Amino acid sequence: FIEAAQHFSRCLDKKSNWTRARNLLARCFYFVGNTDRAFSELQYVLSNHATEAEEMLDALFLMGAIALDSPRATNSQIEKGIGAWKTYLK
Repeated sequence: FIEAAQHFSRCLDKKSNWTRARNLLARCFYFVGNTDRAFSELQYVLSNHATEAEEMLDALFLMGAIALDSPRATNSQIEKGIGAWKTYLK
């Protein structure tokens, strides 16, 4: 996951608005135990790319999954995750 995160980071250096790479990078950070950075990447997708429905749904789902699955998730992240899943389900 570390190697994949480095790859996606290099891709984003060239094309910072590539939301698919950000969603995948968020997964990498989650699997190496960095929920803060995973949430940061997902929040970027949710805040800056409202026109890409598939990527938005992916980010919402992943945010909820990370918040509820990660033992490192903060109360704030859990609240955001629950809100993300509610929005995802709508």
